[in-house]
Amino acid sequence: MESGAKTIKASGLVTPVDDLNKGSSSQLESEKKSNDILIIEFLTVKNAISEDNAIKTRIISHAIFGKGATRKMINPTIYALQKKGKVTKIANENGGNPRWYLIQ
Repeated sequence: MESGAKTIKASGLVTPVDDLNKGSSSQLESEKKSNDILIIEFLTVKNAISEDNAIKTRIISHAIFGKGATRKMINPTIYALQKKGKVTKIANENGGNPRWYLIQ
């Protein structure tokens, strides 16, 4: 099929074929890896290497995904980094407003 080909769905909507493959697991894995790298690079640039320099989730999310981003967009990736031992979290006693920094 040529690039830019279109598919007509039963609903009558025309969808580019390239968009149909967006949900493939290998592509999602590569996006997740690139988000991992972006988070680590952001924390490195901001010198977030201790509790004193930890950065709020929302700020990290805005840096990675843009101004309209939410914490929910970044949570799966940042918690995966925590499980891998790359970052650590500081939270208030009630669990709200976590901040993150790199583990050295």
